[in-house]
Amino acid sequence: MKLFQNETQNELARPSRLTILKSLVQVSVSREAIDYIVDVLNTSTLIENLEKVSYGMDENFFATLNGNEGIDLPGGFSTLCLDNGVHTQSITRTTTWSSNEEQCGSKKFRHWICIYGTEDLFSIVGQPGIVANKFMPEYDFGAVDCLLERMHNRSYGIDVPPREEIKLNYYKGLRHVRYHKARMENGGKRPTKFKC
Repeated sequence: MKLFQNETQNELARPSRLTILKSLVQVSVSREAIDYIVDVLNTSTLIENLEKVSYGMDENFFATLNGNEGIDLPGGFSTLCLDNGVHTQSITRTTTWSSNEEQCGSKKFRHWICIYGTEDLFSIVGQPGIVANKFMPEYDFGAVDCLLERMHNRSYGIDVPPREEIKLNYYKGLRHVRYHKARMENGGKRPTKFKC
């Protein structure tokens, strides 16, 4: 697929095939990973191939780069868990889908996703997700305003209730965080054994 700018890396890449993976469009990646994508990889062919699919290409791009061991993306994950039928939860985005309608306080949906309102704020601020999808100021500007104030207060340690404190042990226990730690302990090489 000529995924690397350096032709020698294309010849040495193992595995030589890519597993097309899917995740959320929203991802959290390091600066090192972005520099690697821009400076080391040539994603043109991958993008061209993904665009041939009628729907969801945007959900495949980063997941494919992140999960394929042969790409060796800094901070990248693995297909080890997926291959064993173990789902890995994303923390980048908190979303309430229409299939969980009772968890959407506003009862308003767009593309099967809850449009959060002020009635949803209490449940959202205690979630581990980094961002909440979806707010629409034209629907409930008060919810956006309140959340921004909450974020400001948390940033400066002003009036942060215990249920909103960052739970570091939760994040340390996430599969991708444990995998990255195991990789660093293995001299930067991907661990051959990992307990999902």
